[in-house]
Amino acid sequence: MNLHQLQVFESQFDACDFQQSHVCATCWRPLVNRPDGEGWICQCTECKEETRGYVTRKYVDKRIEQSVAFARAARVALAPYVPFLQQEKRTEAQNISELGF
Repeated sequence: MNLHQLQVFESQFDACDFQQSHVCATCWRPLVNRPDGEGWICQCTECKEETRGYVTRKYVDKRIEQSVAFARAARVALAPYVPFLQQEKRTEAQNISELGF
């Protein structure tokens, strides 16, 4: 049972327009439209009845971009302390040789 109030759209066109620019707030997966007694609702393809809300795709793109930047900075900062992050540069010939060609 969904305890959260989802936005109800009067027309399928409005629901489709919303679906194109938003994703699930919980898992960031795409939305699907389905008819409801009062109109149309957008529901997460993964969370289904448990959809808690929505965020814009622009917000998700920005958060992913920030996370990638943070991960790069963390990798550089942790490289001296984590051996598997200290990868030496290899030549193309070394890579091919290691692959067995």
